[in-house]
Amino acid sequence: RGKPGGLALLAVTNKRVMFHDDFTFEDKVAVMSVPLKGVSMVGFVAGPDESLASTCTVALAVAGGKHQIVCRSEEEARQLHDVLIWAIT
Repeated sequence: RGKPGGLALLAVTNKRVMFHDDFTFEDKVAVMSVPLKGVSMVGFVAGPDESLASTCTVALAVAGGKHQIVCRSEEEARQLHDVLIWAIT
């Protein structure tokens, strides 16, 4: 059920989350580096034809806005979500 392509780049360190972002800027892609201490929310995002239990998209809210990270599979999305929750708490 995963998304074709999925994550092109993802790194989670003890201080930052870095990822390939093709949602934030219209018709452009970016490599984003977000400080973990600035992350205020981590959650799952599901479209109208998806359930939250089977989504491959993880959302981050930071002071500068919201970001979506599309994973290749539900399991990859769950692992990313859990690591980020662990890192910010």
